[in-house]
Amino acid sequence: MLRTNNPLYAYAPNVEVNHCPSDPRTSLTPQPPDNVGWAFDSYSKTENIAGLLIAPGSSTSTYWGAPATYIRLASIAAPASTFTFMEEVDCRGYNHGTWEVDWASLGTPAFWGDAPAMSHGNANTAGFADGHVESHQWRDSGIIAAGLKAGRGEPQGGSWGPTSGPDYEYIYQHYPFPGWP
Repeated sequence: MLRTNNPLYAYAPNVEVNHCPSDPRTSLTPQPPDNVGWAFDSYSKTENIAGLLIAPGSSTSTYWGAPATYIRLASIAAPASTFTFMEEVDCRGYNHGTWEVDWASLGTPAFWGDAPAMSHGNANTAGFADGHVESHQWRDSGIIAAGLKAGRGEPQGGSWGPTSGPDYEYIYQHYPFPGWP
């Protein structure tokens, strides 16, 4: 799948770049019928980049309350501070290829859909539109607990992400959509 259904394969033909050796899910036993419990893909695209919903007749896409998503890297106003990839763990044991925070309205996260990975001492890495990568140390106990649970293959439960504080500000500052202030 990473070789055949991956538009980035032409640029990074070594599929190992999609896997963090510290991803705890590799030690889980796959559970049929979908082999839930084990994952190779440790990184996901963020939903501010070419989201899932394309408005009919439109060249832009919309996503969960945000007015649009970026469909060209050149249109990102602040590439050095805009997420494109996030190291994450999906409690289903595999990644659907996207990392999301569903926005009820601009600036207010309604639901954190995917947990950031916590396989580096409560820190994970994010890739940015300008090509650099940075590590972020999470402080919010809800994010940390959700990431640890998801890494063990356990559901993280309802809306566990913060609505204020340093981790909220980190996401808000680096997860913009087109048209945000």
